[in-house]
Amino acid sequence: MKKNILLLLCLCFFAGCDIIAPDDRIIPVEDLPPQKTVLLEDFTGWRCTNCPDAATVARELQTFYGHRVVVVSLHPEGSYWTEPVGKALDLRSEAATAYYNFFGKPEAFPTGLVDRVAFAGKHLLDYNTWIRYTKERIVQKQPLEISLTCAADTSTRQLTIEAEITATDVWNKGDVSYLLWLTESHIIGAQYVGGTARLDYEHNHVLRDAINGIWGESVVAPAIGDKLNKNNTYAVPPKFVIGNCQVVGILYLTETKEIINAFETSIEESN
Repeated sequence: MKKNILLLLCLCFFAGCDIIAPDDRIIPVEDLPPQKTVLLEDFTGWRCTNCPDAATVARELQTFYGHRVVVVSLHPEGSYWTEPVGKALDLRSEAATAYYNFFGKPEAFPTGLVDRVAFAGKHLLDYNTWIRYTKERIVQKQPLEISLTCAADTSTRQLTIEAEITATDVWNKGDVSYLLWLTESHIIGAQYVGGTARLDYEHNHVLRDAINGIWGESVVAPAIGDKLNKNNTYAVPPKFVIGNCQVVGILYLTETKEIINAFETSIEESN
């Protein structure tokens, strides 16, 4: 953990700048280091003029916490904010739409999920609260951890994904599911920014597909000190740039959908 760093996120609105409460700042807490990886799901769209502000908050969290925060941008079908018009790219996906429908079809974007946990009775969270709730979750140690490696055969566009799930303590919290996502970054296209339409905006962490199904697959949690290995293959559609893609692995509670742990990996390409 970096020491003596204070990152103040001054989130500006049309009405002016607000003073950010201490809970909504990124402040190093050296006696409570990160214990797990937090998954931040950002419901976003090209028509949403405040969505770039939310992306900035997500980027600051990743800058501060590094790999301990995984960000995924969800562009669902069925929302005014994501419907492609004119030169706008269609970044929508079946998986993003499924999660949008499951979590209540939020009308206002940006909004997000932090580990799919309900805070103050709500799963869908305003981006001004993402820092606070990420700080809450990241210090909660989880008995299950996951790591991934991913290799791509560029001639066939096939990915080989190897996951290792380990238990650092006895697991007794319920049934576990394992989910794999393909995301893509560095996508240049239209986006409203502060009320102005831009065609050179860079969209990152865009959810492209659920590799092993929308809700993944059930797994049996390994015993303490043991490992569970999972292998999956996936053919990347031609419209996605493999070099700009990542694979995200997620462990979650099957019943409640709460995220246990997550891991993001780049793709190693070979001929």
